[in-house]
Amino acid sequence: MDKLKDMAGDFSGLQGQLQDISFPASKDEVLRQLEQKGVPSQVLDKIRDVDTSQFDSVDDVMSKIK
Repeated sequence: MDKLKDMAGDFSGLQGQLQDISFPASKDEVLRQLEQKGVPSQVLDKIRDVDTSQFDSVDDVMSKIK
């Protein structure tokens, strides 16, 4: 249960981290910028697993990783 709570905490700050990215953006660009910001690896892995090459907006990223 604690692991799920930790993951929820990781995702809660993601929307704010995405605000500085210019969309549309490639998945690689989103990952690169989030890695530079120190976003946790489980969040990055979730984005890597999304079957898309581009995100159109912050909301697009958030909806596809849930």
